[in-house]
Amino acid sequence: MTGRAHHTNECLQRDSNPRPLAQQLGSLQTVQSCNVAPNARQNKKTKKNNSQKRREQVKHAMRRHRQKLSEEQLEQRRKKDRERYNRKKEQGLISNINELIPRAQKIIIQQWKERPKKYRDKKKAMEQIRQQTEDFVENDTLPDSPTSSSSRSRAESGWKKRTKDV
Repeated sequence: MTGRAHHTNECLQRDSNPRPLAQQLGSLQTVQSCNVAPNARQNKKTKKNNSQKRREQVKHAMRRHRQKLSEEQLEQRRKKDRERYNRKKEQGLISNINELIPRAQKIIIQQWKERPKKYRDKKKAMEQIRQQTEDFVENDTLPDSPTSSSSRSRAESGWKKRTKDV
């Protein structure tokens, strides 16, 4: 057992009665004094990346599931969504733009204008990239090399012979 791991085990097992790990750790100060995770920053980054990837996978799976819904299931889902929306509206979590103060209205309307503009710009940029790649492929690819006339005539004559034999 290495010195660091031994030191960590001592910190976690200060007294002999078995307690849950959370109680053994106590506070953040105990963890810091024991040097439990020297690679904490790296571990946090990998955990964050893994959790982010997992979230994206779950979202993708949900999207696929929604696309495969039948008409009845889709109606039920819409009904639940409407009920959820009405419940939130009654609780005051969702407000109409008319109920907001003028400053908040102005901000929201500005967002409404910015989002489609961003979408259009993105779509336009993607179209330009697609067009550039097509032009590049058309201009920079070499033409097909012509086949020699002798090989072409041999192939044709072989075909004629086969057709005659049949």
